[in-house]
Amino acid sequence: MVISDKDALRYVSGLIVLFLPLLASLFDFWSWIVEVLLIFFVLFQTRSTGCRKTAIFLGIGYILAFIPVGISGISLIGFAPWAGILLVVIKEKGFSTSQSIFWSLLLAALIGALPVIPSVNQALQPENLEKNIVTVLQFYEQQGLFSAFQEQGISIEQFESTLRTMVPVYYQLMPAFAGIFAMLEVGLVYLFFRIFSFGNKLKPFSLWRMPWYAVWLAIIGIAAYLGGDYFANSILRITGMNVMAVAASITSIIGLSCLAYLIKSLKFSHLLIWIIVIMVAFVSPFFFICLIFTGLFDLVFNFRKIPEKMEEQKP
Repeated sequence: MVISDKDALRYVSGLIVLFLPLLASLFDFWSWIVEVLLIFFVLFQTRSTGCRKTAIFLGIGYILAFIPVGISGISLIGFAPWAGILLVVIKEKGFSTSQSIFWSLLLAALIGALPVIPSVNQALQPENLEKNIVTVLQFYEQQGLFSAFQEQGISIEQFESTLRTMVPVYYQLMPAFAGIFAMLEVGLVYLFFRIFSFGNKLKPFSLWRMPWYAVWLAIIGIAAYLGGDYFANSILRITGMNVMAVAASITSIIGLSCLAYLIKSLKFSHLLIWIIVIMVAFVSPFFFICLIFTGLFDLVFNFRKIPEKMEEQKP
């Protein structure tokens, strides 16, 4: 019996989905690389054998992954590949690509953020917070950076005051950072899968959109932050901060898409478009904020007048 290359690849991808989680736990090398590989092979396997079988294989794989580490090791295991399953399930239910991607990104953000919360709670304890701030101050002093600050007119007291303000914010936003990283994993792997695996033609970047109701993510984040601030509820306030950060990461991409659409309409070269986009996104914080709000309002007003039902080929 001769096995075709396509069948062999399907069997190999099934084995990877089934046993890679176990191997990652057994040899303690869970990382973004493992998650990226799993997301890719999950997407490939759903196309080859269907979503139900792939979900069963992945579920068994994760059950096996708990054998070496136990339930207590749940924080060591990455669950972002399940967002890939959700993406395909929603797409098969007849949702548009933008809707499917939106909900899968939200699941990825939630999956990425939840394991970080216990560490954040621990880091925000007053004694741990003070210890970390003192460690940072000692590091800057040992490196002789205080003298450089003083030459720029920044006193040690001013720097310490700023540090005591920023360090708690950094820890408070750690769930959002983890969630955004998980979103990047899912989004970039899906993009890679669509472009290089099957050659499907993608919608141009200048026409990328998210469903209009994505604006509610920002509204919920703002409401939670303001409510937590008003009622002096730190949990609600920090939750709002993280939701707003996740929403900002999504709307910034839409803002970049709007900018690319504008530049493209001016008949500039593609190379010049990407140079301007990258400069705007990463050089100027002011323009980056403008991109966030442009993407946010585009969700509601559809500045580019893109038809809601405009879709590219199925994944």
